[in-house]
Amino acid sequence: MTIILESEAESFRKLILSDFKMNATSNLHQRCNSEAAISSLPSSTGAASIDLSSSATVIPSAGLRRVESSLSTLRHLGTGGRGTLPNGEYSGLRSLSRHSDRAAKSPSWSDESSLSEVTTVQLEFRDLSRITGDKTFEDLAFNTSKHIHEIGCARHGGLCEMYVNAKTGQFKAGTTITFGARADSYYEYLLKQYLQTGKTVEWLLADYAQSMASMEKLLLKESEPHKHRFVGELIGGDAFSPKMDHLVCFLSGTLVLGKLYAGQPEEHLQIAKDLGATCQEMYKTATGLAPEIAHFNMDAAKADDVIIKPLDSHCLLRPEAVEAWFYLYRATGDKKYQEWGWAAFEAIDKYARIAGGGYSSVNNVKTTKVQYRDLMESFLLAETFKYIYLLLADDQSELPLDRWVFNTEGHPLPIRTH
Repeated sequence: MTIILESEAESFRKLILSDFKMNATSNLHQRCNSEAAISSLPSSTGAASIDLSSSATVIPSAGLRRVESSLSTLRHLGTGGRGTLPNGEYSGLRSLSRHSDRAAKSPSWSDESSLSEVTTVQLEFRDLSRITGDKTFEDLAFNTSKHIHEIGCARHGGLCEMYVNAKTGQFKAGTTITFGARADSYYEYLLKQYLQTGKTVEWLLADYAQSMASMEKLLLKESEPHKHRFVGELIGGDAFSPKMDHLVCFLSGTLVLGKLYAGQPEEHLQIAKDLGATCQEMYKTATGLAPEIAHFNMDAAKADDVIIKPLDSHCLLRPEAVEAWFYLYRATGDKKYQEWGWAAFEAIDKYARIAGGGYSSVNNVKTTKVQYRDLMESFLLAETFKYIYLLLADDQSELPLDRWVFNTEGHPLPIRTH
């Protein structure tokens, strides 16, 4: 039996409030006005959505003030750094992975942008349009979603290639089909945009449902010998790989959301439960921390279901598993999800906490002789601790999921009908 002390809950509360109150937007302005390139996805969905969710939740006055200061920043990001919004046609695909104050440009390592980055600003820009009364923000971002819908992902039944060329608007052929890095939140935002818009854009739900059916058909497998269900990848679009990023654990929570609020099949809840349990298997390491990536054994003659390769054994203290357990607990009331979340927090506190303050990513979850990476990702506060706090809360009616949708950086935005 897990007992959460009031002092521990208060510690979580302070962590979450400190995340909301940090002056992220002013720092973002400084970075946008410098020569340095920045990442559009965490900048626009993270820093700006702190302001948006703040305006609707815990600190309304501060949030509204910073929403106003966010406008020029988001205009800057949405137009590739040119500083003014264009009049006329706009493909939406100028939202490349990296921006400077001079011009939009592709990442240094590729001519393409990742699918997840160009399709994971829509919740935030739509909410900004509703707050300001300026529909331009929503239109600019949603054009990208419309474009992906129009060109389609027919070869794999709604599962899309992970890179898209911002100049041609076409997918890069032969890339990996995955629910992990570079593609994950595209699928998440299909469903969440449908919910945010009051269930009025039917093709969003249709594309989501198609992609989930293809996920079940092409990617959902069982490990050996204990039959843990996991979601693998298609390397080069064809060859199955039993590799699953910790990131993929988000899918469990998304499946719960679709079953509860978008009329998706009952089987989706069972898949969500199975994936949630598989994600917990990833935490069965010497430290109790999960690796960045796991491979799953499909050979019945071998004893271990989960394989952690040396290059995959680091831990960034990601949120996706506890996010999944939060949704599963809301759906089922099963206390085991709280116990799993608390165990994950205890492992973080024991092996990732720094004596001088803060937490650090670790190099290898397979040894208790921890080596730190001298890096604390912003999502530790924005998501990991927030979802643990919400998972363990006595009052599960706070932030009801039929009235709020969490963006991919863990910030709640209101569901508003048109």
